[in-house]
Amino acid sequence: MEFRQMTTWPAKARDAAKLKSGWRFDLSQGVWWLDLCQMEEFLKQRLSGQSFGAAVDVFIFGFEMYDAVDGTAIGSSGAMPADFSRYTPKLRQLLSVGQLDWHDVRFLDASAQLVAYKAALLRAVDNWYARKRRPRDFDVEAFRAYLLDSLAGLTTAQCAVDLSLLDLSLPEWDEDGRFIYKNLSAHDVLE
Repeated sequence: MEFRQMTTWPAKARDAAKLKSGWRFDLSQGVWWLDLCQMEEFLKQRLSGQSFGAAVDVFIFGFEMYDAVDGTAIGSSGAMPADFSRYTPKLRQLLSVGQLDWHDVRFLDASAQLVAYKAALLRAVDNWYARKRRPRDFDVEAFRAYLLDSLAGLTTAQCAVDLSLLDLSLPEWDEDGRFIYKNLSAHDVLE
C-alpha cells in the first residue's frame, strides 16, 4: 500500500522544519516541532509492500492544522470537515482527514505533538468506519492495527527537528534591507 500525506496549515502556524531552510519566526508564539516529511517517509516505508485488500492501493492522510481562534475553523477557508473521507474506486485511493487545532498543540513539546499526530492519523482511519458505502475488499481493521504497530515504532528522535543544528537567533537584515539566511550557505540563496 502506498501512503501519502496532504497537509493544510493556517497562516499563524509555525513549522520548525522551515527553520532548516533559513526561515525565521518568533518561537514564543508556538512551533510544530515535528518534520512532517520525515514522518511521511517513515509511514511510506512501513506500508510499502503491504496489502489490506485489492480495493485500496493508496491511503492519503489529509492532515489539517486549523486555527479556531482566528476564524479558520473546521469547514471554512478550504478546510475539510473533520469526518471527511473519500474513496475513489477507479484510482483505488482512500482520502481521509485528521485534524488538530493549532492552539491545542503549538506549545507542546515534540513528544506530545507526536502523540497528537498519531491520534489524528488514527481518527482519519476511523472516519472510514462512518462511511455508509465501503469497498468490500479492504480490511480496515487490519490496516488500522498495522498502522498502530507502525506508529508505536515512531519516536521523536526519528521525526523531530534537530534544533542543535540550527541557528535560532532573531532574524537579521543586511544594509540593503535583505534578509540574511543563516542556515543556508551563500550559494543556496538566490538573489
